[in-house]
Formats: sequence, C-alpha cells, structure tokens
Amino acid sequence: MRGYELTDRGKVVIAVILVILIFVIPATILAVRAWAGSTPPPEDPRQSAEPSPLPADAPPPESSNGPLPNGSGFNPLDPSTQDPSTRDPSQDSNDDPDLSDPPEDPPPAEPEKVQAELDLAEGTMMFVFSPDEQDALDDQVASMLGEFLTSPHNTLKAKVAVEMPNLSEEDTSILISALSDAFAQHGITQEKLVYMKNQAEPSERSFEVKLFYYLDPNEK
Repeated sequence: MRGYELTDRGKVVIAVILVILIFVIPATILAVRAWAGSTPPPEDPRQSAEPSPLPADAPPPESSNGPLPNGSGFNPLDPSTQDPSTRDPSQDSNDDPDLSDPPEDPPPAEPEKVQAELDLAEGTMMFVFSPDEQDALDDQVASMLGEFLTSPHNTLKAKVAVEMPNLSEEDTSILISALSDAFAQHGITQEKLVYMKNQAEPSERSFEVKLFYYLDPNEK
C-alpha cells in the first residue's frame, strides 16, 4: 500500500462497497426470512374436512327427513310440480267437475192412481180396488161411501149402479161381496144395487170401480 495513493474516486468506490456489505446484503437476507415466515403451510385435506365442534348451548341440527318448510320450492302435493307421465288421470277428472260424467236423469215417476174421487153434484164416485190385496173396501172409500149416499141424485126410485171392468168370476165375486158389506152398513140392500161390466179388461190387478145413480126405465 505504500507504493499506491488512494484517489478521491477510489475512496468513493470503497465507501459504496462498504455500504452494500453493511446495509443492503443484511436487509435482503432479513426480507427473505420475513417473507418465508409469513407464508402459511399447506393445509391437510383431512383436517379441513373435519367439522368444527358446536358450542354446548347450540340447538340440535334439524333432520333432513322431516317436511320441507314452506317456500322451499318443492311441494309433493302440488299437481303443477308433478311429472305429467306420473300423474293419476283420475285426479284430473276429480279436480275439474266439468269433465266428470253428468248425472243420469232419474226415470219419470209413474203417476199414482187416485184412490177415491167423489162428485156429489153429478152423483158419481170412483175408487180403486185390488182383489189380490183386499177383500173389503178400505177406510177412505168406506167413509166416502157415506157421503156419496147424501147426493141429491139418491132418490127413492134411484138405484146405485156399480160399473166395473170385464173381470173374472173370482174377482167379480170378491168386489160384489166387499160392496154389499159396505152398503149394508148404511142400510142399502142388494135390491138397490145394479152391477154393470164394460168391455174393457184391466191391464193390472188394481182397477177402477165407478158408482153412479141409475133410474130403471121399467119401473114406474
């Protein structure tokens, strides 16, 4: 060193090298160590899959098998959400009353026969008789028979005509016996009764019998 003399430029270069060695290199080493210490180690997949423990006062988890809350987007009872291929056609017919079969109209009821009719002004009476079900006049007809005898057409010379269909002998005998007993209760004898048959034959076992007052032209 004795043979050389440092110039000003040499002093500056030496000063720069010393600054680099003292400050820059140690700062770089410290920065690398700090960066390496700040990077977190990779997580273990097994540790990340484990659930965190619940606190002691936390409510129990709800079961997934229970019914879904309203507004969850799935309603198994809503027909609009069902697959058309899995829907029951009977449900569609029950939901729409217009598609169901119209009720059948009941058959028209047959008009019931009037059991008895009385016209005092005309001196006529009509009633229904069934030899299969009765051998005497029913109470309604028997009661009306007393009113029939109060008609102004019931005079001393008038007889009571009994008009009946063309009946069999058995049915005729049952009807005559029933009428004779009923008139006898009102004091009317057989001599005042006249039995007449028309040409019609009854289509049913119940038939109409007509009573009216009759004047015999042979009697004076």
